[in-house]
Amino acid sequence: MADIKIEQINNGNGDKYFDFTLTDGDFTLDYGLNAAMAMSIFCEQRIDDETVPPIQRGGWVGNELQPIEGYEQGSLVWTKYQSNTNAEGLIEALEGYLDDGFAWMLEDGIAKDVESNVNLLANNKIAATITVTQNDNTQTATSYDLWQFTG
Repeated sequence: MADIKIEQINNGNGDKYFDFTLTDGDFTLDYGLNAAMAMSIFCEQRIDDETVPPIQRGGWVGNELQPIEGYEQGSLVWTKYQSNTNAEGLIEALEGYLDDGFAWMLEDGIAKDVESNVNLLANNKIAATITVTQNDNTQTATSYDLWQFTG
């Protein structure tokens, strides 16, 4: 099955962003896991905590169309964007959020293993490498810059 291709593009200043690509006036298709992986990380899963005001719970509008009751596509990575890089447990929390965001791949039988590895890089960037092992033992390892801290 094909998805619309989502590419991580470097803007030349060291910053990256995601965009759709076009081929012959139509969306370029991708037969891999790239779009699913990007959406599993960067779509905002809604915070399920009624003590948090609704406007601060986030959420991705596409989750309103989910056919599975209670399922939220994406992750809670966005909830840590304002965290200090020295915050205790930050890396572990992000890896847990990523594992939760990719759990659907295991549940749906698309993958037999998903491993999340988050690192703080020297330039104050938080980066994640996600390795998906499919049922035929094909591995897809993709790195993503989650964000860069200003200081």
